[in-house]
Amino acid sequence: NVPGIEVTRTQGIGVTTSIFMRGGNSAHTLVFIDGVQVNSVTSGSFNFANLTTDNIERIEILRGPQSTLYGSEAMGGVINIITKKGEGETKVTIGSEYGTHETYRETVNLSGGKEKVDYSAGLSYLKTHGISNASSGQEEDGYENFTGSVRVGRDFMDSGRVDTALRVSHSDFELDSFTFPVGPTDDEDRRQKSEEVYFSTKVENTFFDIWTPSMLVSVNDTELEGIDLTEDANEFRIPTRLWRAEHQSDINVTDFDTATLGFE
Repeated sequence: NVPGIEVTRTQGIGVTTSIFMRGGNSAHTLVFIDGVQVNSVTSGSFNFANLTTDNIERIEILRGPQSTLYGSEAMGGVINIITKKGEGETKVTIGSEYGTHETYRETVNLSGGKEKVDYSAGLSYLKTHGISNASSGQEEDGYENFTGSVRVGRDFMDSGRVDTALRVSHSDFELDSFTFPVGPTDDEDRRQKSEEVYFSTKVENTFFDIWTPSMLVSVNDTELEGIDLTEDANEFRIPTRLWRAEHQSDINVTDFDTATLGFE
């Protein structure tokens, strides 16, 4: 429903899912999850296939070239995904869903907050038998996803805050082969596994209502693995790890002007 954004998926649930913003390439959209830059360091884009909405509070979308603050990866725009912030008495939510193609999803969420500390956590498990990508295929291409996320925050002084977030995801997807010139054909033992770990800690405070410095440290640790018991050429393993440290200072020069300084 958001103007200027197109989502594409080339097969059933679990296959590579890309977002194209303002007609740009998928690598022109920069994606953050709780401050962690999650774009692949190999392809430059982010695969949304394994991202569930569990424990997510809101998604902010910034369209247009934002290279001043975010760099050349944000020529199309920025998508910022933020985990829920707990508040009030401890609440537990449990959910169970079932649908066609033997699809089911189980979820449990915990959240709360008192005085200066708040917390939220979520676990989810999704499994489906799926459908065949081959138009004449009979073999179902199943998908399995386990996701866990935690966010803990604490206020300090009058306007200071520290937030720590962790999101872990494991997925296992069955996919078909491609035979020229036939196209997709059934493959009973070809699979793709993905492990994703995103961690971030951010500290910020405001001094004298003029200067707001913040410091963010994040880790993006992923591993993509291709498995095929009959075709060695389809097997691969791509582990990547990206550490980032970022400082930003916002200075209120006047009532109408703000100067932003920082490094990454």
